[in-house]
Amino acid sequence: MMVSFSGINKYCDAIENININRKSPHRLFIEYHTCEQTTRTGSPINNYAFLLFQGAISPFNHDPLCIFHAISASVTGYRTYIESDIDFSRGTFTLALTQYSEFEQDISCYIVFCEGEIIEKQFCDLEILKITTNENNYHFRIRYNALPHTPNNEVNHAIIIYDVTGRSRQLGMKVIPPHREEQYQTLTVENIQYGSQLTIGYYRDPLFNTCTAKHRIIME
Repeated sequence: MMVSFSGINKYCDAIENININRKSPHRLFIEYHTCEQTTRTGSPINNYAFLLFQGAISPFNHDPLCIFHAISASVTGYRTYIESDIDFSRGTFTLALTQYSEFEQDISCYIVFCEGEIIEKQFCDLEILKITTNENNYHFRIRYNALPHTPNNEVNHAIIIYDVTGRSRQLGMKVIPPHREEQYQTLTVENIQYGSQLTIGYYRDPLFNTCTAKHRIIME
């Protein structure tokens, strides 16, 4: 039997736009948003980082030109800037956002820009396609996609469902290998109350709770 639900919000890590002032070409303004804004204990997250690479490349398995630390998280969107001795208005660059570290396994999204214009944008996505029920079991059919060219040696990813109606509690988790294209998964959980608020997230590293895309819903 199909179960009705209402979507509240969808969140993901993504770089939305960039801007270069031609009078100050060594300063790059960046508009971005993140999937999470606080930790599970409520502390603000301010340890994201931007990695800058030369050329139109995958940011995996390459050394960055520069690393910019102390980037704050914001689910509603934020505008900041990075500055270096590089002329951002000339040439082609790849800009990646990482979660909690400067390591490539934590890259959650990236863009490629040429002469100050974005020519490629990559980010993770997740969507709940349908929910069905069978006695006390609820089956969530989920579509998600990972970043292209994700290294095969990465840790396993996971889809995790939380009940966030009151105090957050995990309802279910399904470990999945990294993929490079759109994928589908079905998660089964038990005993969900109608009216519950749930988050279903795509976690690139479930051990460190690095969620890159999630969907928040209300069960009806």
